[in-house]
Amino acid sequence: MTAPDPRLRRFALLALAAVALGVAATQLSPRSEARSLAPPRPVHPVRLAAPAVVEPASRVIELQAQVQGRLARVTKESGDPIRRGELLAELENSVERANVALRRAELARAEAVLSRLEGGAREEDRRTATADLERAEAALEAAKIDLERAQTLVARGVRPAHALDAARATHAMRRAERDAARARRDRLAAGERPEVLSEARAEVERARAALALAEAQLAQTRILSPVDGFCVYRYREPGEVVGRQSDTLPVLSVAGVGVLCLRAEVDAADVGRVHVGQRVHATAPAYPGQTFSGTVQKLEPTLGRKNFRTGRPTEKIDTKVLEVVVALDPGQNLPLGLETTCLFLEGPDNAARQEEGRRGQGNLR
Repeated sequence: MTAPDPRLRRFALLALAAVALGVAATQLSPRSEARSLAPPRPVHPVRLAAPAVVEPASRVIELQAQVQGRLARVTKESGDPIRRGELLAELENSVERANVALRRAELARAEAVLSRLEGGAREEDRRTATADLERAEAALEAAKIDLERAQTLVARGVRPAHALDAARATHAMRRAERDAARARRDRLAAGERPEVLSEARAEVERARAALALAEAQLAQTRILSPVDGFCVYRYREPGEVVGRQSDTLPVLSVAGVGVLCLRAEVDAADVGRVHVGQRVHATAPAYPGQTFSGTVQKLEPTLGRKNFRTGRPTEKIDTKVLEVVVALDPGQNLPLGLETTCLFLEGPDNAARQEEGRRGQGNLR
């Protein structure tokens, strides 16, 4: 068998290369050409990166019992919605409730006594006192007539001397009865004395203060919601004793309703590179390949120490930081307490701010 001519082999290779180029040319569409010629999308560079943690619209509020006692009930579970002023938990408080009922009864009695004293005597009592005075005056007039008659008869010797003594005694008794009836009539007409009214008013105030104290003691056995939001976590169960001085575990933790936030900690040296309204992208190791967006909502007014650690070898522990609150865009749900990394973007507004800053420095010079 003879070996193939080398010229034929080269010709075959060139033909195969030409066919491959033709196929590639036919598969290249105008759309792909336009895509390759289109300018790249503008990407705002990252200006600053800082660690952050996911928080609710308001900071998490831990609720503890104000007094020591045994939990009677806890009305909410983790994730349940709550309203401001709603009862979340209650201690056993039968003694406090009985004390409130007792103080209310004492206040009602004191107010009734004061009302009776301020209103004075009833009309029937005043009419009765007037009638008693008229009867006493009539009896006194009759005793006066008998005394005068007895004086005349004794002087004539018709009656013995002791009859005059008896008439005088009767007249003195009727006069005393008249004076007592007049004093009672005048007292009912004038009402109670000022010092008696003052004492009754003071008793009402004392009863009101006692009721307020009892109600405050009862309120200390109840845990009410301070915000409209949801229950973040329920730590305790009915039957547990809470409120001890050494007890640091809360009964529940709650948070206000609203969009989620990121609380980032920016190093003190970088605070000038962050401002309200700046766009932010956030990433989390728990969600690889996903980016969460938001806007800087608030910068805390003072610097402070770090509140959480990322565990990275390059992390600075002793530096001061500024807490920056980033409001996430609506519709983005992340678990509370999740550690993230905030990427503060360099947008057009940032360039304008830098230009204004440079102009201001030039004017100062």
